[in-house]
Amino acid sequence: MASPRFRDRVRHGSGDATLSKYAFVLWPAPGDNSKPKAVVGDCSDYHDALLHAVTQSEAEELELVRKYAFFLNFESDLDTSSDPIETYDPLSGGPHRSPESEDTRFIIAIKEFCALVAGLVAFSEILTDCLLVYTTDNKLVEGWLEGRDSNHPFAAYLIKLVAAIEASYHMRVFAGYVRTYHNTVADDCTRLDLDECALMHNLDFVDPPQWNLFLAKLWGHRALIWEGQSEADALSA
Repeated sequence: MASPRFRDRVRHGSGDATLSKYAFVLWPAPGDNSKPKAVVGDCSDYHDALLHAVTQSEAEELELVRKYAFFLNFESDLDTSSDPIETYDPLSGGPHRSPESEDTRFIIAIKEFCALVAGLVAFSEILTDCLLVYTTDNKLVEGWLEGRDSNHPFAAYLIKLVAAIEASYHMRVFAGYVRTYHNTVADDCTRLDLDECALMHNLDFVDPPQWNLFLAKLWGHRALIWEGQSEADALSA
């Protein structure tokens, strides 16, 4: 990316999430004096749509999907009456532990991955033909993006989702790690009033994506026909 060929195409983004809210910040390109742009939304907006999409995509792992659905606070029509999921820890396979346990950290990682997806969708036109360096304070997210592999159905589905967006818009996402205390802007967006954040960090906010529209598509294919995508790209998808 240090090559002059790619330097002008590199963009930087950062993200964060709590159990209830996600945020993605896209920073201006070098020489661009515009404000940073951000998308912020409620995690509950994608819960049902994501659960349905993962269930359809990872059908062979439905049992594991059902167990994770409980910890991700998803509501679904899946019959879990025979599953003691309220005592199941998805990482250890043992009893559920405290809110600060590994399963909670996994939940946060999934939600932070969704923050990246939201940013890629919201800023897809800006990021077309670009290389995005996405900085996260979550080591699980960094590992998923670097390795592009996970044996967890939700993470595996989101990795496919990112790959399909990359194919649709001819972009590539690279992961970078930043310590939490340096990830201040995205962190503030998930915890403070948005008007306060806009003034504090000089941000322009855009509307969050309509999750139901694109998560309802079949992501086993190479790309997705997004609303607003060019006709040529739609035909190639």
